[in-house]
Amino acid sequence: MSDSRTSDGALAAQRLRVELVIDACRRLASEGGYESVQMREVAKMAGVSLHSIYRYYASKDKLIQAMVQLEMHKLREDVVQRPPQQKTVAGRVGAVFLRAFQMMLSDRGFAHAAMHSSYYVPKPLTTQIPSPDLDYDPNEFPEIAALAAWGPGHRLTEEQYTSLLVAESLLNSCVVSLLNGQLAAEHAVQRLTFAIERLLPGECTSEGSMRCVAPFSVGGESFSTTTADKANLCDNVAALPWGRGQELFDAHVDSVMDGVEPRVKAVARERLPRAEPNSQPPSD
Repeated sequence: MSDSRTSDGALAAQRLRVELVIDACRRLASEGGYESVQMREVAKMAGVSLHSIYRYYASKDKLIQAMVQLEMHKLREDVVQRPPQQKTVAGRVGAVFLRAFQMMLSDRGFAHAAMHSSYYVPKPLTTQIPSPDLDYDPNEFPEIAALAAWGPGHRLTEEQYTSLLVAESLLNSCVVSLLNGQLAAEHAVQRLTFAIERLLPGECTSEGSMRCVAPFSVGGESFSTTTADKANLCDNVAALPWGRGQELFDAHVDSVMDGVEPRVKAVARERLPRAEPNSQPPSD
């Protein structure tokens, strides 16, 4: 009995130290981003020894990943307690992505640390990196979005899971662009909405359609699409003169997916609706 109480006490003390360390990491990140998270400062703020921190986390990036994982756990709890009420799958998925984006927007220091960790920043080219395990994904965010979209017990198809991964890559790209001053928050929301509603097209209805798509231009001409005038991207492109439709469509996709790695963009292109012009090519 005495040994059992001692073991329980040791586990409780260990959990407390871990909580203090992660909390200190979060506070430092909020104050100054990735660079502010220094292991010695974390130890000092948490009131533990530096040796104790390295017992749990081999590096600063591992500690930051644990901090991000805790936020993912909180997001999952929030989705369970306050499930999105949108009528479409795309709407519910979008609501989860926007909650995550709002969290990043409200704490840019945390966002900077999360985006700067080794999970997102490429390693030096001289580093030998083993081939990735395609069956392993360390990020549970797609599963959280799926929980909100389809409810517990739903078995994701490969197509659904890939769609969520593509949307997550776009979310990360939008956050980085926002932190770098290259993208306004409202434009990030437009990009996310645009992509999610097209990655999950079979689940969309007019009630859940996008409100606005950012304007784009090709060859000096400006174009935009809104649901207010009952038009969508494919309708606008199909009405253009022959030979311009696919050019404009591709240009808009490139604009919306700016910053997304080519491999992911290629998957997105396969899932997006194709736009064909109505008129015929000119005769010779």
